[in-house]
Amino acid sequence: MTGSDWADVFYKGLVRPAALEDLDALALLDGLCFNDPWGTRGIQEELLIQETEDFPRVMLYEDVGDKKAYLIGHLLLDEVRIYRIGVRPEERGKGQAYRLFSTYLRMAREKGAVLCTLEARENNMPALKLYKGMGFTQVGYRPHFYQDTGEGAVLLDLELNHL
Repeated sequence: MTGSDWADVFYKGLVRPAALEDLDALALLDGLCFNDPWGTRGIQEELLIQETEDFPRVMLYEDVGDKKAYLIGHLLLDEVRIYRIGVRPEERGKGQAYRLFSTYLRMAREKGAVLCTLEARENNMPALKLYKGMGFTQVGYRPHFYQDTGEGAVLLDLELNHL
């Protein structure tokens, strides 16, 4: 079983593109997940741009209507860039980020993406573990990248040809 097949079998929540009617729930999730939330306006901008494109920028993982995780990314030509992945604190460690992320990467590959890039806080061990477990490799480091804490950013890439 491939990683994405495994995720589909064990995580039955729905992964879908978010819509403007999800804005309040997304802003709440963003505030729960990050010390530096984008807020309603930032997420709304992504949703509005998404309406003009043929690939989603904002994805949701929900289970029985409860929105538990989200992802914000962008596909440009053959590269997908991930900006945020957030999971409700009480839901972390249950594989929802993996399901959401693997679904999004599979969709990007189907649209012709060959590379995924992202950065993570150097002290965000759960995220780094997820990314490395998915096959990402470190390609760089930006010291003092995050203004709120002064943490450095670990730059990661994943070639999508093996998905």
